[in-house]
Amino acid sequence: MSRMSDMAQTIEELRSAAAAISDAADWLTKVFSSEPQAEDAPASPPEPELTLEQVRAVLADKSRQGHTAEIRALLTKVRRIQAVTDRPPHITRHYSPKRR
Repeated sequence: MSRMSDMAQTIEELRSAAAAISDAADWLTKVFSSEPQAEDAPASPPEPELTLEQVRAVLADKSRQGHTAEIRALLTKVRRIQAVTDRPPHITRHYSPKRR
């Protein structure tokens, strides 16, 4: 009889462990799912599109505050990225930063 009760206890422990693993898997799926949960993340209003004039106004204000060098560096970086991405792929690979 002792052997049967040990077996029954082992089976019950396995079922309990399986339930715990299943609950943990469900929780992980919920936490790390790529789809945002409607109840967890409230819908934020979409950010408005910025106009070129608005961006220029902010950059001019920052320049007046003494950040001219940083703005120039940022614009230079953006221009380089745009210059490379505007080229066709067969030309872009010749100007890749990796080759310099």
